[in-house]
Amino acid sequence: MSDKVDAILVLDYGGQYCLLLARRVREYKVYSEIVPCDIAPNEIKGLNEYFNVKGLILSGGPSSVYQRQPFPGLGLAVRVTEKLPERRLNS
Repeated sequence: MSDKVDAILVLDYGGQYCLLLARRVREYKVYSEIVPCDIAPNEIKGLNEYFNVKGLILSGGPSSVYQRQPFPGLGLAVRVTEKLPERRLNS
């Protein structure tokens, strides 16, 4: 059995709520790690050696919603993670 904890990665694209998002995830007793937006797919795989990455949260600035490609490099990061069943948290 693995001793690794489940974790959520918060990709920081310059959003002002990045730290708040990470804290809110931790309030649900789930470990969260803030990582830079340009994290390489092999770095995400490397993080899996320490904990089970279960999801990604994208935290971008307000100007990113108007950009043609608001989250550059995201396609590479998403392909690394396995597809998990969708779960919703009750508020």
